[in-house]
Amino acid sequence: MNTGIKELSLKEIQTIALEALKHFDSFCQTHKLRYFLACGTLIGAIRNNGFIPWDDDIDIYMPRKDYMEFIELSERLSIFPYKIISPYNTRNCPYTYVKFYDSRTVLIDLPDTVRYKLGVYLDVYPVDGLPDLPAVSDKLYSDIRKLIRRHFLFNARYKIYIKNSDYCKKLVGYLIGFIGIFFIGNYYFKKLDKKARSMEFDKCNYVGRLVAGKGSRERILKDCFSAYVRVRFEDGIFNAPKCYHQYLFNLYGDYMELPPEQERVKRHHNYVYWKQ
Repeated sequence: MNTGIKELSLKEIQTIALEALKHFDSFCQTHKLRYFLACGTLIGAIRNNGFIPWDDDIDIYMPRKDYMEFIELSERLSIFPYKIISPYNTRNCPYTYVKFYDSRTVLIDLPDTVRYKLGVYLDVYPVDGLPDLPAVSDKLYSDIRKLIRRHFLFNARYKIYIKNSDYCKKLVGYLIGFIGIFFIGNYYFKKLDKKARSMEFDKCNYVGRLVAGKGSRERILKDCFSAYVRVRFEDGIFNAPKCYHQYLFNLYGDYMELPPEQERVKRHHNYVYWKQ
């Protein structure tokens, strides 16, 4: 993307994200909030003691109670230069979870599908309670996935249609955007949020990430996320779930084995720079 502004390298993005993670960890330690490194970030911590070399973001899980407290506290207390965006504080938010970002930077996702420009961010997800029966849990995941798709359609996907050169698709895009802004808003998010929070984390035997993710592969015994161990990530020490092996194996299989070389590429297509 040629704008005349210096694009930050992957290494620079990782350095900024790591600094944000250190602030996030300090904030959570101060306020006694539970959190855990997750997904590729946790693989990086266990396999690489830091970032997977081609990874460009950080994923974090929080038990629902801690997640909601984090949102409330981070909005009330100044944590400059860090800000959050979530469907709880932003109408027509394209995301179904929190992004904790460095407001000194600008990050433009390509293709540009959203209304809001953020900076280098951490993805912060809630972990919710799940039913004991796998079949009932699968149905819950399925219902929420449908609501997520509808939420995304009216709050982000419309811009893909507008950027399309086909006149009819552009017209559809503008129509979807108009309906989303003035009529739909966070309607579908409120429905999926109610479903996701229908069972309390601390009262369930099984838990998992519902508002995004990989479906029933996320389902795990609550004990896994009830306590943590501290693990090295780059030059810091952060929280990991005590049963991190079981969690990662459920999601990825043999996570210690490197993927094929052709898959070792930056997952997100974005353009990042410092604010002028």
